[in-house]
Amino acid sequence: MYKLMPKALSLLAGTCLIGMSTAGFAQTLTISQESALVGASEVTVDWNYEPGADVEGFGVDIVFDETLLTPQVTGTDVDGCLSGTDASLEACSQNSPDTIRISLTNLGGAPLVAQSGTMTFDIDGGAIDGDSSALAMTVVSTVPPATPFTLNDGLVEIVSGPPAVLDVTPPSINFGTGIAPTTLGPETVTIANAGDPGAPDLTINTLSFSGADAAQFSMVGGSCAATPFDLAQGASCTVDIELDANAVAVFNADFDVDSGVGADAVALTGEGTAGPQSTLTITPDPMAFGVVDLGNLPVTDTFVAENTGDAGSSLTISAFNYAGDAEFTVVTDDCSGATLNDGDTCSVEIQFDSAANGVFAGTGSFASDANTGANQDIAITGEADSVANLVINPPFGPVDLGLGAPGDVVSANGSVENTGSASGDFSCVLGGPDAAVFSTTPDPLVGPVAAGDTADFTLSCAIPTGAGEGDVFNATLTCTGDLDGTHDLSCGASLVPVIPVPTMQPWALALFALMMLIVGGFSIRFFRAS
Repeated sequence: MYKLMPKALSLLAGTCLIGMSTAGFAQTLTISQESALVGASEVTVDWNYEPGADVEGFGVDIVFDETLLTPQVTGTDVDGCLSGTDASLEACSQNSPDTIRISLTNLGGAPLVAQSGTMTFDIDGGAIDGDSSALAMTVVSTVPPATPFTLNDGLVEIVSGPPAVLDVTPPSINFGTGIAPTTLGPETVTIANAGDPGAPDLTINTLSFSGADAAQFSMVGGSCAATPFDLAQGASCTVDIELDANAVAVFNADFDVDSGVGADAVALTGEGTAGPQSTLTITPDPMAFGVVDLGNLPVTDTFVAENTGDAGSSLTISAFNYAGDAEFTVVTDDCSGATLNDGDTCSVEIQFDSAANGVFAGTGSFASDANTGANQDIAITGEADSVANLVINPPFGPVDLGLGAPGDVVSANGSVENTGSASGDFSCVLGGPDAAVFSTTPDPLVGPVAAGDTADFTLSCAIPTGAGEGDVFNATLTCTGDLDGTHDLSCGASLVPVIPVPTMQPWALALFALMMLIVGGFSIRFFRAS
């Protein structure tokens, strides 16, 4: 079996795409155009089906010149005709001396997918240069009925030498991106006659653009002559193409080359962009001061404005404005009129102050020319409230009142301080296994404590008279209200008298240190003498 110079399937695919672009959702059936040398005994053509809608089956008759071509048939099917099919029911048979019928149907209603195959013909031995046979198609049935079809008929041509071959490169061109409006390119397409030595000239009939954005592409130069023109075997020429990216969009089209031996297309794409996009980001958002003790006012917080956009982007903040309650004021503003490149920041400091309790609100507004987040209103909220803030000393936790002889009382002093702006109330209660041994002064230990005031107290442990050496007594002092926590109290009995250590005055400490130096000096001389 011999097949001379078949068209590449990529050529067929390009032809299919052209057909589909003009027929919407029509099914496309394409038969290749083939050349055979004088004296060749056979020729093989390709057929290719591309679905366009949910078609479950079809039947197509292919009519040829029976005086030039005779299908090669095995059994009832034309050789190779069903090599790329997978329909439930399929047939490709010679119905009459000049007709081949291809029938494909999927049972169960499943749409057909892409199908392909070949048809091999014996060539009449008396064929001469210039003899040819069209492979003309007619749709005889579709499931569902009346489904539109695009038919690209085939051709077998007898030539005296190798056929001309159309070669268009590259198969696709991406013009990249540019900030619209701009012109991208030029990019170069090469058109060649790739036939073997002895092949005839290749006639280029037309060069054109098709597709959704065909108007944005243009031929701006190159070495190709005006159409129609011929390319000798091995010769080539070029076409330079530009894209007019006049909007922020993606542009797609095909550059179509039609020749005497078929057509090919180059897929073209490119994009117009808006350039680096700036984004204005404000933090915090919102600015919430929360509840602030009236006595701790004023307080401040800071807006940070940043250009978080693309590298190379820039934005300008025309103004920052505040509107709302007078308790919020702008302390510093280095954003109004600032230009921020990507990653740059500026800040606005806001102060919250109030002479009375209350809930307050306002709005900070940033106006800019940013691509994203250009004008932002940020809520500012805060509440002033007089609250108590009680702090106990010693802090809640273990408190050891120390050792004492049976019958003695050991004590420790403490205090409750109110650093808040409102009076605070509390109540402390003794509990635990030895609560009766402990006491507080005052008793009970309760509030209130005025704002800014301090209440002193004493914790005491009366060592029982019957206590033995090492006995330990434990209790808890639990406070509630504006003061919430627990002291773990302890004290112990000791039968060994505690020797009081008098506290020395500074002059006494100095005299003691001098005496120690003198004694040390004597000791050194004594030991040296010995």
